[in-house]
Amino acid sequence: VDKTPKTWGGRIALIGHGWFMMIMLASYTANLASFLTTKSLTPSITNFLDVAQSAGSYKMAVPTGLSHEDFLRGEHEHHGYVFNYDTTSTWEESLALVKDDATVSASFMDEPNVLYYM
Repeated sequence: VDKTPKTWGGRIALIGHGWFMMIMLASYTANLASFLTTKSLTPSITNFLDVAQSAGSYKMAVPTGLSHEDFLRGEHEHHGYVFNYDTTSTWEESLALVKDDATVSASFMDEPNVLYYM
């Protein structure tokens, strides 16, 4: 049995239905791909304890000569936390390492500073 539309209205309706189904299928495929890849994009560091309890597996960047470096030393002395960190001369350099360098995972500072530099 031939199901080809015979009228112009039927042909236009079939073309419209075809485009609609193609858009729906493309949207579903994009949504499925997004859903399957977002778990790998979630940050593995959510708070300071994640870094502190990692035994140095995360690399940090902190400016030298500030209280943050002393804090990391004190946490090591008092609680035994091991930190793997690089020192920089400014906050800008620390955040640039976090943003650009794949080996540096984190830096920590006050929230207003982070919002300013990011």
